[in-house]
Parts: sequence; structure tokens; C-alpha cells
Amino acid sequence: MSSLLKWQTVSFLSRFFAMAVGLVQSVIIARILTTAEYGLVGIVTAVSGVVGVIRHLGLVSATTRELANVDSDRQAAKIFFSSLLIRLLVSVPLSIGLFIFAERFTYGHPETLLPLRVFSIVLFLQSVEEICNAVLAGRQKFGALFSFQALTAVVSITLFIPLVMARGFLGYFWALLVHTIFSSTALGFLGMRALGWQISFPRREELKKISASLLHLGLAIYVGKVLYILWQKMGTLYLGATVSAEEVGIFSFAILYAMKLLVVSDAVTDVNLPAMTNHIRQSFNGFKEKFLSNFQKVYALMLLAGVVAVFWAKDIFHLLVGEKFDASLPLIPPLMLAVFIYGLLNLLGSSVLVPAKFLKEMVVYHIILLGATAVILVVFFSMSPLLTVSWSMALGGIASCAYLSFVCQKKDLPLWNKKTFFPTLAAVPITLAHFVVSDFGPRGLVFLVFLVFYLWLIPRLGILEWGRFLRSR
Repeated sequence: MSSLLKWQTVSFLSRFFAMAVGLVQSVIIARILTTAEYGLVGIVTAVSGVVGVIRHLGLVSATTRELANVDSDRQAAKIFFSSLLIRLLVSVPLSIGLFIFAERFTYGHPETLLPLRVFSIVLFLQSVEEICNAVLAGRQKFGALFSFQALTAVVSITLFIPLVMARGFLGYFWALLVHTIFSSTALGFLGMRALGWQISFPRREELKKISASLLHLGLAIYVGKVLYILWQKMGTLYLGATVSAEEVGIFSFAILYAMKLLVVSDAVTDVNLPAMTNHIRQSFNGFKEKFLSNFQKVYALMLLAGVVAVFWAKDIFHLLVGEKFDASLPLIPPLMLAVFIYGLLNLLGSSVLVPAKFLKEMVVYHIILLGATAVILVVFFSMSPLLTVSWSMALGGIASCAYLSFVCQKKDLPLWNKKTFFPTLAAVPITLAHFVVSDFGPRGLVFLVFLVFYLWLIPRLGILEWGRFLRSR
């Protein structure tokens, strides 16, 4: 197994464990809170997400890339402190502003005032946490990074469940604050250790040079991040102003379920950004071969995960939360499609656009993503608000993916061939079958036939040899 695939596998296992723990946590919280309270949680996190992205500046990805390009701990420390300084210069005023003006963002729900103020403190702490996380990724300290991800998931569930049970809606946000304090402290320690405990502040001229380099790349990533957060949160914010809190809760649960698919692309992104930066620096041909082979593997895995999540959605819902959120089920196929496509876009960003500094293309695909979604949402919203929001996200994603596929084709990085076409062709009928076959027994048999065929198809196409993969483990 290549070093890249090895660390991607470890990253995926770490992310999957964290996702599994997080899913248990989310399900228990969904059971404890009323649908309206769950909707209010969605509104608070949506507002805070939009405010919080302003402080992003693309510094996490930019810092990761810059650290992957240096060998000296001393120089790495200068990059870290420069990035942290820039982040704090933006984060501190934003956190103070959200705390003071929180009442203006309550959407007519005064009970969200305190949670918004708690979130203002969380946003400040996350500013430190995220830059320290970038240090571990950039210095390729993957063992420490993935171990931390697993640990923080366990800490999270031990905090959230008791506090939500004891304090209800407000307990969710107190748990979030305590968890963020723990995470930022632990990552600060791990980050400094990854830098060899170097405390090297850049001189004025060095600070200017490092800041210019970080912001040149970071601002393009930042624009994309802002547009992505607006795309992700637009539905919740739009619904929050137009429908009941219960309906917002239905949508929030559906998108929470769909977003779990990003565990695959996020796991790969942690490894690909620094790794592909090194590959592209050495040789484009070597990078091209490595990227396309890796893209096909990740595509096949994400596609299988998405099919499983859609096909068994009703059974998973009933197992976890009973029939409480059955109204979310019609939203799952379009939202899962939207998240699947964004996962591919995210993968292309971390594997190609950021390492190769294709900054214009990165901004354009995010503009298309948000713009197409917004147009469809506005035109068709009156038909069925929840379904329209869901399908607008999916169709906006398809438009953005079409553009980025064209860009990659022009860069001699063809994404679509038999290794992506045939797995997709196999996935379509099984995804549609879940609408037709309702009984558990026949559905299980249909899915088993698909799974056997899919697992046979992957090595047949030369995407991944299962025997070789398992032996290398």
C-alpha cells in the first residue's frame, strides 16, 4: 500500500470512528430535544456559521500548504505565528461584535440570544484550534492528528449527552463551549510539539512576506469558503425566516444525516493537501498519475457510502429516532446527492486546485455552486419549501461539478471515464429501487445482489484490488 493510501485509510478509520460516535450523540440529542428545539439549534448554528466564516480567510488550507513546503521547525514556527496573528486580528472583533449584537440575529426567537453569545466565545477559541490543526496536517503529523480526532469524539459525547439531558436546549451550547476549550488546549499542545517547541516570531519584513504568501492563497480559499457556508446554510436561514421551527427541524435533521457522507472526502482532504502539494512540486506527470488513481478510489467509496445511506435511510431513522423525523425522508435523496457532489468538489480542491494554486477556478466553481442554487431556490420556493431547498442544493452542485470537470479536462486531468461511469451506472438502479421495494426482506436481497456486483466491479475496472489491499494492511 502506498504511503498516501495508508494514511488515507487511517484517516478514514479515525473519521469514521468520530462520525459513528457523533452519530450516536446526534441521535440521542434528537431524541431528547423537541422538533422545535432542534430547529432552533439549526438556526443558531446557521447564523454562527455564516458569521464565523468571515474570520476564516482561507488560512487553514493556506497554512497547511505553506508548512508542507518547509523543512525547518524554526521557519514553520514563523509561519504558524504569522497565521495565528492574522486570524486573531479578525476573530477578536467578530466575536465581540456577535456577543454585543446577538439580539439582532435571533430570528424572532429570544431563547436563542444566550446560545448566540456562547457561540461568540466558541468562535474565538476555534480560531486558535483550527490553526493548530493546520500545523499537524502541514507537518504531516498524521498519527497525532487522527488520534486527536478519535479522542475528541469520545470527549464530545461524554459532555453533550449529560448537559443536554440536564439543561435541554441550552445544555447543547454549554457542552459546545466546554468541548471547544478542551479541543483548543489539546491542539495547542500538539501543535507546539509538532513545531519542536520552537517559539520563533517573524521579524517585520518576514511577517510581511509570510502574510502576503498566506493571504495570496488564503483569500481565494476564503472566498470559496464563504460561498460554501452560504450554500450550506442558505436553506436553513431561508426556511428559518419563512416556515415554522418544526419544519426547520425536519430539514436540519435531513441535512445532518446527509452531511455524514463528507467523512470520506474530509478524511482524504486531511492527507491529500500536503501530500499532493509535494507531488506537484516534484513532477506534474507523477502528480497526475497519483491523483487520478486516488480520485477513482475515493469516488467509488463515496458512491457506495451514499447509496447505502439513501437505500437504508428509513430503516436507520426508525432504528435511531423512531418515526419522529419521517418527514425528513423525502429530502434525503436530493440532499445526499448535493453532499456527494460537494464531497467531490472538496476533494478536487484539496488535491488539485490548492496544491496547484488554481485560484480563479476555485472561486468560480463556488460562485456557480451558490448562484445556481439560489436561482433555483428563489424561482421554485413556493412549490414545496423543504423539497425545493433540497433539490436546489443538488442541482447547484451538479452545475458546479460540470464546470470543474471541464477545468480538469483542460488541465489534462480527465475525471470521467469507465472507472467512474460504470460504478455510477450500477448505483442508479439500486438508489431508485428503495422507492419501489418496501418490505425489509426483499429490499435486503436486492441490496445484497447490488453489493456483491459492486464489490466485483471495482477490481474488474482496475480501481482497487481487494486482495492486495487487505494483504498490505
